Amino acid sequence: MINSIHENETMEAFYNLIPYFEHFLGCDLGFTISNTERFLYASYNDSFKKETKSQKAMPKVGDPIPPNSAADVCLKRKEKIHVDVPEVVFGMPVRTAAIPIIVDGNVEGTIVMAISKQKQREAMEMANTLSESLELLSNSTADMTKMFEDIEKANLGIEQNIAEVNDKSKETDEIINFVMGIAKKTNLLGLNAAIEATRVGEAGKGFGIVANEVRNLSINTKQSAEDVKKILDDIKISISEIRSKINSSNELLESQVSEVEEMVSAIQKLNDIAGKLKKTSENL
Repeated sequence: MINSIHENETMEAFYNLIPYFEHFLGCDLGFTISNTERFLYASYNDSFKKETKSQKAMPKVGDPIPPNSAADVCLKRKEKIHVDVPEVVFGMPVRTAAIPIIVDGNVEGTIVMAISKQKQREAMEMANTLSESLELLSNSTADMTKMFEDIEKANLGIEQNIAEVNDKSKETDEIINFVMGIAKKTNLLGLNAAIEATRVGEAGKGFGIVANEVRNLSINTKQSAEDVKKILDDIKISISEIRSKINSSNELLESQVSEVEEMVSAIQKLNDIAGKLKKTSENL
């Protein structure tokens, strides 16, 4: 049985290369060298130890090889293996690669390199968070687009109603003009009747009273028609202002819809990037 890493050329050669692995691989690393029963060497760089929450779970020199560990699986299979260690063991996900040490055809030990998958997990979490945020943002923009479309439809409906009111107001103008024409003629007729009543003297006195009442009715009718016309003119002005504001609103909506469409396009690009980030992190 090998009792020291210096008793085996492969173990010693690997041991001498350990300081350079971190430089070449650029990640958090841990190493163990064992015989068939216990660990002869265990080393972890500072980043690996800092990330590891459970220091007790990390093998130390002299510790027996735990069942189902990378070293144990490698010894049993007598071949190179890769084992993913779940987060519950070290407090972070770890991927291990192990090779058997063969002497005269027999497996006499193992060399195990552990690589922290913490950065991979963080990248995965970032990718998932980004995807979830983009999904929420995408749903919000979809809601905004629908809201703009609903407002635009409502504005079109109001525009149609305004057009109908305008048409009706033109008809009303004709009626008012007709009423004012009748009032004018009635006033003239009353005036003529009053003159005739005065000319015939006492016999036309009663007729003169009726003629004056007709003239008063004509005057009142004309005044009422003018008042109605003024109100309708004010309504027309208000309608014109409403139409102008709706047109401005529609122009603003078109601009906002365009901006939302650009936002949707940007979100789609970010979604594609998030997908690529997720795939890349899976391969770290």
